[in-house]
Amino acid sequence: MVAGSFDDVVCLEVTPKGISVNSVDKAQSSYLDAYFDSHGSNSIFRNFKCAKPYLLLYLHPKILSKLLKATAGSTNLLSTMQLEVGEAEDRLTVRINSLSKLGISQTASYHISLLDATTDFEKVTVDGSAFHYTAEAMTSTPAILSDVISQLKACGCQEVQLSISEDRMAFASMGAELPTQCELVLARHLEEGKLCLAAAEPTSSCKYAFKFFERIGKLAAVSTRLLLQMAGADAPLSVIADLTGGGFVHIFIAPLTDIEEDG
Repeated sequence: MVAGSFDDVVCLEVTPKGISVNSVDKAQSSYLDAYFDSHGSNSIFRNFKCAKPYLLLYLHPKILSKLLKATAGSTNLLSTMQLEVGEAEDRLTVRINSLSKLGISQTASYHISLLDATTDFEKVTVDGSAFHYTAEAMTSTPAILSDVISQLKACGCQEVQLSISEDRMAFASMGAELPTQCELVLARHLEEGKLCLAAAEPTSSCKYAFKFFERIGKLAAVSTRLLLQMAGADAPLSVIADLTGGGFVHIFIAPLTDIEEDG
C-alpha cells in the first residue's frame, strides 16, 4: 500500500521491539503510520533481531516494493529476508534467502541508498492525539466498507461526503459531472461489533477527495477491525486498521477545502 499510494518517501524506525513505518503522499493529503511488533502472538515476523537500540531510515518505497515483487514473481520460494544497515547508515542491504522448487538454495543481496532527512526531503508528521474527535465508527467486519467504496467507485465518484451520527453512517458521491449520483447508508449494528457508532453532535459530516478516501478500501481488505474518527471540518479523517497478519496501520486523510471544491 505504501508503494502504491505513498510514493514519496517512507521512514522506517527500527528497534528491538518492532518496526514503525510512516509516510506522507506528495499531495500531503494523506499520512500513514504503521507499526509491526517484533514478538508476540500477532507478530508478522518469524524471527526478529535488531542489534542497535534505535535505527531511523529513509528510502523511496517503490524501490523496495519492486524488489519484493520481483522476488515473489520468481520460481523461488521465499524463505527469509534480512535487512542490514552499514556502519555509516547510508545504505540498506536487503538479503533474501530462498529455496527453488528444485531444492537449490539461493541468496540474493540488494543494496539500496538511503536518503538524508536534512537534505533530500522535508519530513512531515501528524500527531493524532492533537485532535478532539467528535464522531467515531468502528467495525469488526471491514468488508462492509470495502463494498461501499467499490459501489462509490462504480458510480464514478470524485468526491465523497461522509456523515456519522449515533444510528447511521452515510456516504454520498459528489460532483456535478458524475454519471450516477448515489448515497449509501449503513445502520448501526452492535451485534458482534459489526458497526458501532458514537457521536458527540447530532451529525458530523465532511467531504474528501475520493482518490484518497478509497485507500480505506485497501486497508479493509487486509484488516480485522477498522476505526474511523472525525474531528470537525478542518481536521483530517483518522483511520486505524488492525491488520490480519498482525500490527496496525493509522492513516489520516485531509478534508477538501473550499478552494479545492471551487477549483
